[in-house]
Amino acid sequence: MFKNNLKIALRSLLKQRVYSFINLLGLAVGVASCLLILLFVQNEFSYDKFFQDHERIYRMVLERKYPGHSTFYTVVPHSFEGIMKRDFPEVDESVTIFNLDNLTFSYKNERDELIQFDESTVLASDTNFLRVFSFPLLKGNRATALNLTNEILLTESTAKRYFGEDEPMGKMLTFANQEYKVVGILADVPPNSHFMFNMIMSSSSFPFFKNENFTTFSAYAYFKLKPGTDYLATEAKIPETVNTYAAAEIEKNLGKSWADYTREGNGYRYFFQPLTSIHLDTVNLERQMKPAGNKTTVYILISVAVLILIIACINFMNLSTARSAERAKEVGVRKVMGSFKQQLINQFLTESFVLSALGVGLAVGIIYFILPFFNMLTDKNLALALTPATILGLLALIVFVGLLAGSYPSMVLSSFNPVVVLKGKFTGSARGKWIRNGLVIFQFWISIILMISTLVIQQQMKFMSEKSLGFDRDQVLVVERGLNLTPQAGKNVVGRTETLATGVRSGRIVSDSRKGE
Repeated sequence: MFKNNLKIALRSLLKQRVYSFINLLGLAVGVASCLLILLFVQNEFSYDKFFQDHERIYRMVLERKYPGHSTFYTVVPHSFEGIMKRDFPEVDESVTIFNLDNLTFSYKNERDELIQFDESTVLASDTNFLRVFSFPLLKGNRATALNLTNEILLTESTAKRYFGEDEPMGKMLTFANQEYKVVGILADVPPNSHFMFNMIMSSSSFPFFKNENFTTFSAYAYFKLKPGTDYLATEAKIPETVNTYAAAEIEKNLGKSWADYTREGNGYRYFFQPLTSIHLDTVNLERQMKPAGNKTTVYILISVAVLILIIACINFMNLSTARSAERAKEVGVRKVMGSFKQQLINQFLTESFVLSALGVGLAVGIIYFILPFFNMLTDKNLALALTPATILGLLALIVFVGLLAGSYPSMVLSSFNPVVVLKGKFTGSARGKWIRNGLVIFQFWISIILMISTLVIQQQMKFMSEKSLGFDRDQVLVVERGLNLTPQAGKNVVGRTETLATGVRSGRIVSDSRKGE
């Protein structure tokens, strides 16, 4: 029966080539638009899920309460990590990570030429980094890397940038008059990660990081909890740790009691962020490694994708029911010859599934053609890989679209009265016309809303890009590391570098003395 329905469906579609082409193209464009948006959404929700045990990893963040307002930070005092690893039995592994920027590394090549690179994405940590995060280590010993002073890990692309095709292991890089030995090569950081770095230095190389600190916001702290641990229950124990360690340091530094300090409106609220929620967390956190996504925008895009798919399906329904007069005699003759209503429904649903399959197939072709331009627009590296899961998803989409778009036309066409139709008196029911008109109105309503929204966003973006900033941008230059241009400025740079080596880093370590911020 299915084979016969399929033959009839293909003959019907080939007989009405113009109708089939218009219906197919409209469905394909709608499905392609929907799939492109879903690819973007899938990428946004995939951040950091490639890590092993990602569901057990949490980042410790901070709400710093000041008199009258609060500020949220991703960086916390670095000594809390060691204290919590020691005192919290729920913690399986933990790591402290420091973010360093604007560093200059150099090395001498085989021709004794001094090669220098400015690096803006450098981390400092220890071997715990590789125990918590399963970044692939292409070369080196995972158990001992970064354990010793003056060791450094490079990403694969960074190693090639420095050494080309030469073996990077064991090479020496110079920073702040100190040599760092390359002890490992990491795979490049995937784009769908909140991490961003080119190299990782051993944190033991910096004296400041060894000092006890419970009030200066200096580091990222990550914890891998033991299986089955309720992270909220673990989080509830943090205030006691803060009262024990931070209170004593504040009382010592400010000369006032912890009770008076909190009574003035000051305070600290440390809490955990699940690793996979960091990218789309709704809390506005300062000191992110890289710009976070926006969960509201993602949900809006999901809604837009659904609306576009609905428009495509409604267009399919309207075109199908518009041919009802042409198909009426066919239905009448087939009923007279003994066809049941269910057989006719199956026939028209088969036609719907065939069009749906062709439309989804054409949509995939459109996506492969448009995807490079879409990646340029979104600044991402999206790809539609035809994996078993993807193919299963496309088959489910074919069934969904086929049922959604074909159910109403099949019910309408199969319900014609053969006596009325064969007498040539078929005019269609008032109820059917009302439904079709309602679908058209709903389709235009959605389209108008989407077009107006697009125009509003376009105008807003134009306003943001063209708004006067109070100066002529064409006459302003930005010089990276411009302090290196003069001998006097060079002394400043060396001074800043030496300060950095001791751990006092301007713009990254946030002192708690900033009461008004």
